[in-house]
Amino acid sequence: MGVKLKELVIRRKIDYSSLKKKIIAVDAPNIIFSFINYVYKNTGQSSQKLMTDRTQRVISHLYGLLYRINFFYSRSILPVFCFDGRESDLKRIVTKDYLKDFRFTKQMYENALKGGNTKLARNITLSKEFLWSNIILESKTLLNALGVPCISSPASAESQCAHLAKNRIAHYA
Repeated sequence: MGVKLKELVIRRKIDYSSLKKKIIAVDAPNIIFSFINYVYKNTGQSSQKLMTDRTQRVISHLYGLLYRINFFYSRSILPVFCFDGRESDLKRIVTKDYLKDFRFTKQMYENALKGGNTKLARNITLSKEFLWSNIILESKTLLNALGVPCISSPASAESQCAHLAKNRIAHYA
């Protein structure tokens, strides 16, 4: 969650084969957020576009999840995706409040529509803040449909991952 530990932790590369048949607890919001930024370059154009379906809904997160699940399963690694529950008071102070951002962005969207500025309204609907709650819901739906284990944590996803590893339910977090 943004804490810089590189200087405190000794990193070592491991071979994926050493993770075979191991359960890995995954901080789902963290990984999904990285997928939202996935864009593809248009051939012949200098601009980049978010990955969307034919109705222009952003699907980068779903594509990324499918790719990552395939990566894990093709190597016989068993992921358990943990989602955030209720944030602790301390974390709420330190981190962004996504619901607050969503409400603010939704109000901006409604104002843009009322003002007739459809271009601004469309740009707002493609923002991470506007999409976040739906992205989490769609991600959980996809994981459930595929039979991939996912947990709605009582608190933060990263603490749930740590709890699973500490109690030896997961081998790694």
